[in-house]
Amino acid sequence: MTPKLRMSYAVSTLIVSSVTTFLLPLDYTVASVALRDIHRDFSVSFSDQQWVINGYTMAFAALLMAGGGLADLFGRRKIFLSGLAIFTVASLLAGLAPAMLWLNVGRAAQGIGAAGMFSSSLALLVQEFTGPRRIHAFAVFGVASGLGASLGPFIGGLAVDLGGWRWAFLLNAPFGIAMLILGLLRTRESKDPHATRLDLKGLVLFSGAVLLAVYSIVMAPQIGWTSRTIIATLAAAAVLAIAFVFVELRQTYPLIDLRLFTQRTFLGASLAPLVLSVAFWGLFLYTPLYFQGVLGYSPLQAGMAMLPFAIPLFGAGPLGRVPGSDHAGRRLRIQITAPRRWSPAR
Repeated sequence: MTPKLRMSYAVSTLIVSSVTTFLLPLDYTVASVALRDIHRDFSVSFSDQQWVINGYTMAFAALLMAGGGLADLFGRRKIFLSGLAIFTVASLLAGLAPAMLWLNVGRAAQGIGAAGMFSSSLALLVQEFTGPRRIHAFAVFGVASGLGASLGPFIGGLAVDLGGWRWAFLLNAPFGIAMLILGLLRTRESKDPHATRLDLKGLVLFSGAVLLAVYSIVMAPQIGWTSRTIIATLAAAAVLAIAFVFVELRQTYPLIDLRLFTQRTFLGASLAPLVLSVAFWGLFLYTPLYFQGVLGYSPLQAGMAMLPFAIPLFGAGPLGRVPGSDHAGRRLRIQITAPRRWSPAR
């Protein structure tokens, strides 16, 4: 008998991580081309429409760190697959929503699931890949994320033109189910052996600070940056952020070891994606709205107008594989793991 061919755990983990990472930014940008058609069905105000995007963003941002802490404690695979299951069911809820309220609930639930998926996916890759193969895997992972953002308006526009706005969310379901099955069958569990408990104080403080900060940024254009509500929420976010720093410096097992930011290699590796996100994500969210609302493009035309931004991303991953990158990657990994041996401040 011919032996059955089985996909390796490393390859299947890369596929699951990359496809789901493609879906997360896709689901963020795909909504931008569907808003006009959503307004036609539900006849809600523009501020209500914005929560289709903001609900997803706020839930994702506030719970991302929580997902990482839970993954270290209970298992990265468990949190990843749980997040994927929530994301898939929430996509169905959003696509089948009978009213605006249920659409917003579905979008917020998508953000919760996305936080669990994204916070665990890289850790799953780290377990399966080492050396130069890890760098190649990270390149594929990064390109998948960028393409999800840049192709989101086009895929969303195509879905809206062919089947209506609901398909902009329903298209996640078959991919989510397929990746959930593959993840259950061909991915392996991993935990942080140093994780003994969840840093609840840090989790509450960080999530609260991020939630209030994002809420302030979202609402300020509507009610004004000088309004009492915005000033109060920004001040509360600042207080929670400062309290988070003090609490984390005294934790035996902190949610994030803040001493990492004293290392230039880690700081540089963190600043690069931060700057990229600030300059990158807003472009793919609001430019399709401008194309539709001001220039009168159809959803498909708006999506096609965004396609040129995707072209550089196809070559960005391979270009990241440069001489000396293996040594830099090893040095970064050593520096990241070193703080685990430090004694916390008392």
